[in-house]
Amino acid sequence: MLRWLGGREKLFRVGPHVFTASNAFDARTGVATFRQVWFVRTGRLYERRDIVVRERAYADADIRAMLRRPGFAC
Repeated sequence: MLRWLGGREKLFRVGPHVFTASNAFDARTGVATFRQVWFVRTGRLYERRDIVVRERAYADADIRAMLRRPGFAC
């Protein structure tokens, strides 16, 4: 899913606010970067807010292995 999202850009309206969203996927690291630029209405003006989220997906077996290393039972 993270790979599929890469390179897609969107424009959204949420109430009086508007934001753009773009995504990029780095196949080498397996990290997806989601960028949003919000324009939040404050009276007659808009305030710009930049948001960046990085996310990595793991296989179920990998998560279980990571939990077992420090002693968790799963």
